[in-house]
Amino acid sequence: MAGEMLETVRKAEEAAERTVQTARAEGEKILAEARADACRKIEAARAEAEQRIREREAQAEAEAEQKIRAMNRKTERRLEEIRAYAEKRKEEAAGLILEELFGTEKEIP
Repeated sequence: MAGEMLETVRKAEEAAERTVQTARAEGEKILAEARADACRKIEAARAEAEQRIREREAQAEAEAEQKIRAMNRKTERRLEEIRAYAEKRKEEAAGLILEELFGTEKEIP
């Protein structure tokens, strides 16, 4: 009887050990799956963040180009105004020179 009890206890211990090993294996599998899932989520978030950064960079570049074009147009207009003013002053100076030389105002064609 004592032998049977010892055998029953041994079998119960073996069954408990198998249960622990099975639970440990399942826990390790669940942990590995959770890690893999976390890695996938992190990678997806990283890819999304990189995409947002690229979009923001492209938008900033487009806005900068637009501002540069606007500044160039404004600068060109201002240069035209300066050229026109310089041409007018040149014509006035030429008229004054002619007047000084000939005593009368002459129109420059």
